[in-house]
Amino acid sequence: MNREAFDHAIRAAGSVLGENEILVIGSQALHASVAGNLPPEAERSMEADVAAFDDPDDRKADLIDGSIGEASMFHQSFGYYAQGVSQSTAVLPVGWRERLVRYESPATNGVVAWCLEVHDLWLSACGDEQVVERQRSDDVRKLDNAGAPDQAPVGRDGSVRVAGDRPDRVRPAR
Repeated sequence: MNREAFDHAIRAAGSVLGENEILVIGSQALHASVAGNLPPEAERSMEADVAAFDDPDDRKADLIDGSIGEASMFHQSFGYYAQGVSQSTAVLPVGWRERLVRYESPATNGVVAWCLEVHDLWLSACGDEQVVERQRSDDVRKLDNAGAPDQAPVGRDGSVRVAGDRPDRVRPAR
């Protein structure tokens, strides 16, 4: 997804939710950390993973999916879409909220996308067990090609402390 499409998806998500701040947790969060165009691998993605900050029952995620998600009229019209997700979708390290990167442009019409910081995004891509191995490799390669730092915030033993109650979903690095 190029920057113009990302801006449009952010603007549309804010409009659908009636909110001026949203969270972006997937690979398109790179738009907030990378100046200029993303690498071709990242721009091939046609979805932006978008979550509402206050969505305890996932109703807002469902609203995004139904309105501007996959197979919606929005997707059919523009060739890209916003995937409504929950904050709990991603495996995230402790402190991720404090490292969110603000993204806003004139084309988002006042909607602010709070995007995962590149280290947290990289760790999330590495730790997501719901993603098949090939996709995980593709996501990590996208981040590496976009200039993701060589060192992520991991412990000396290669482990990552994650937010929430999901220690079973994170394995020490090998």
